Amino acid sequence: IKLGTGGLVRAYSDSLNAVIGKSEIVQYKKLERIKKEILYKDISKFEYVIEKISLSVIEKNFNGDGGVYIVEGEKEKLDELAREI
Repeated sequence: IKLGTGGLVRAYSDSLNAVIGKSEIVQYKKLERIKKEILYKDISKFEYVIEKISLSVIEKNFNGDGGVYIVEGEKEKLDELAREI
């Protein structure tokens, strides 16, 4: 169907308005990752602090001395984690 210039503009406008009506604004947060080695005796405190600050554990691997954690979050929260452990 040939809509013509006006019909095409209305079709695009209606489509765009429908999409905008269903959209929601999401705040962008830049996330960083750190790798931290933790002794077995400190793992429970470390995991408690991670949960309290609302950081995400991306990966954890255990070895003979403890665990190696990869943690993701905002820089300010990662700095807070460094201060608390």
